[in-house]
Amino acid sequence: RTTAFKAAKTSAEAAGKSLLSWDDAQVVRACVRGINAEPYAKVLFENPKARREVSFVWRDPLGPLCKCRWDLVYRRKDGGMTIVDLKTSQSANPETFKLADKRLRYYLQRAFYVRGLRAAFPDVAPGSVQFQFVVVEKPDDPSTDLVGVSMPFYDGAYEEASEIGRAHVCT
Repeated sequence: RTTAFKAAKTSAEAAGKSLLSWDDAQVVRACVRGINAEPYAKVLFENPKARREVSFVWRDPLGPLCKCRWDLVYRRKDGGMTIVDLKTSQSANPETFKLADKRLRYYLQRAFYVRGLRAAFPDVAPGSVQFQFVVVEKPDDPSTDLVGVSMPFYDGAYEEASEIGRAHVCT
C-alpha cells in the first residue's frame, strides 16, 4: 500500500468511513452482483425491517464477555428471528461449502451468533431462530461476473451452545 493510500485510509477512518483497496472494492461489487442475481438473497438484503451490521456485546452465562456482528438480522412475521451471514468463498457450490463449513468451524459461529441473539432478544422462543448463509463465490478475476451464489440454511438445531463451551470461543 502506498503512503497516499494509507493517509487516505486514516482520513476516512477519522470520518467514520472505510476506504477499500481496488481489489476489495471489486469483491464487494461481485457480492452485490451475486445478491442481486439470486432472487431470495435480494429479498433478504432489501428487507426494510432488517438491521444491517449489528454489533452486540453480552456477558455469556459461562462468564466471558462476548461480541458478535450480524450482517443482517430481522424478526419474522411469526415472531422468530433470522440471522443472515454473508460469506465469500472460492466456491459457492453447496457441497464444497459444507467442507469449508466444517474446516472453518462455521458451526461454532452459528451457535455463537444464535447465543448472542438469544441474549439480545430474550423474548424469542427456543427453536424459532434461523441462520442463513449467503455464499458468494469469488471469481479468480474480480472484474469478471460472479460465478455463483448458494444459500445454505440452518434451523434452530444449531442453537445448542455446548460446542461453544468446549471450544472456548468467547474471550
